[in-house]
Amino acid sequence: MPKVYVQRSAKGKEENEGIAPQNNTRVDLSSGTGAPKNLKSKFLIVDLAGSERIDKSGSEGHMLEEAKFINLSLTSLGKCINALAENSPHIPIRDSKLTRLLRDSFGGSARTSLIITIGPSTRHYTETTSTIMFGQRAMKIVNMVKLKRN
Repeated sequence: MPKVYVQRSAKGKEENEGIAPQNNTRVDLSSGTGAPKNLKSKFLIVDLAGSERIDKSGSEGHMLEEAKFINLSLTSLGKCINALAENSPHIPIRDSKLTRLLRDSFGGSARTSLIITIGPSTRHYTETTSTIMFGQRAMKIVNMVKLKRN
């Protein structure tokens, strides 16, 4: 899973003004003192690759064990998405490595995008349906991005 860390040093008020991409409004990123600030961000790309259907893939041995771990991680992610969509007070982030890696996306300190892909084949109808339902649950999550100041 690739992680890209981006850091930008900003000096003075002119360099610290930016355009917020969602509504094209100006954002003042300076603290008002004109002192240099370091703005840091992390860009995380995750390919979830879908669930592993044992009966369709015919996996055996090591591949079967790997498929079980993939399914367990995706189940944990689904539980987190459901808890967030329902505004549950407890989000089960510690259940898998995947959800721990994505905790910034769940916590409100990150801007998160989800791209789902489906295929037209009737052979994969159940996977397509579950993917669409997952995307619908994820769309219910309201994440308010917060700028952390050091």
